[in-house]
Amino acid sequence: MFQDQALEIIYNAMKAQIKSILLLLFFLSTLMSTAQTVDRSEYEQYLKSHPFHPSNYYGVKVRSIPKRDRPDLRWQQDYLMTMNPASRKPTPEVMRSTQLKLKAQNAVRISTPGTATNPWVERGPNNVAGRTRAIAWDPNDGAKQKV
Repeated sequence: MFQDQALEIIYNAMKAQIKSILLLLFFLSTLMSTAQTVDRSEYEQYLKSHPFHPSNYYGVKVRSIPKRDRPDLRWQQDYLMTMNPASRKPTPEVMRSTQLKLKAQNAVRISTPGTATNPWVERGPNNVAGRTRAIAWDPNDGAKQKV
């Protein structure tokens, strides 16, 4: 009986500690998400007031020019899309290293099938010869499940 009471006391103590830890984690996650929301809304306001934002930049004469004749629009979009929210300026040096990493990954992935690094894998079906060049659905099938 003494052993059961001791185990129950230990169990209740651990249960209380776990509850307090979970409550602390919940509080911290709520605090962090609130801070991120404040930073995001502040950054959104910054973007809306930025000189390149369409509502701040376009005059009546500029709006009448067709978009295909406006190469500056692409530059402005790139500027705003590559802007680092913390420094509030584009960081092309970070983008270049990321582009090189992606290019190296794609070079391995897009190699010609049938080589040693990229072997040919049959996808099936195994009971049909040749390649499929067209598919037709049965127009009389109401469920449209017959091919």
